[in-house]
Amino acid sequence: MNIATLFLSIAVVIIAWQQWQVARNKLRLDLFDRRCKVYEATMKFLAEIARKTTFEDSQLVEFYPTSDASFFFRADVVDYLSQIRHRALEMRTHRTLLKS
Repeated sequence: MNIATLFLSIAVVIIAWQQWQVARNKLRLDLFDRRCKVYEATMKFLAEIARKTTFEDSQLVEFYPTSDASFFFRADVVDYLSQIRHRALEMRTHRTLLKS
C-alpha cells in the first residue's frame, strides 16, 4: 500500500508540474500576442504618417489602444509610444497652422 501511494504521489507531482509548464507557456504566448497587436498598430499608424504626412482621427484612435502597452512593456517602450503620439499630434498642428 505504501508503494502505491508513493507512485500516485509522484504521478500527481509530475502532472502538476506539466500543468504549470503549460500555463506558463500560455501566459507567454498571450503576452506575445498582445505585444504583437501593439506593434502592428504602431507600424500601421507610422506607415500612414509616412505615406500621407498626415493622419485621420480614426487612425489615431486605432493607435491609441497602445495606451494598454503599460501592462505589456517596460516604461521606456511606453514612453516611446507616447512620444510617437505626441509628435504626430504636433506634426498635424504645425501642418494645419502652415496651411492657414
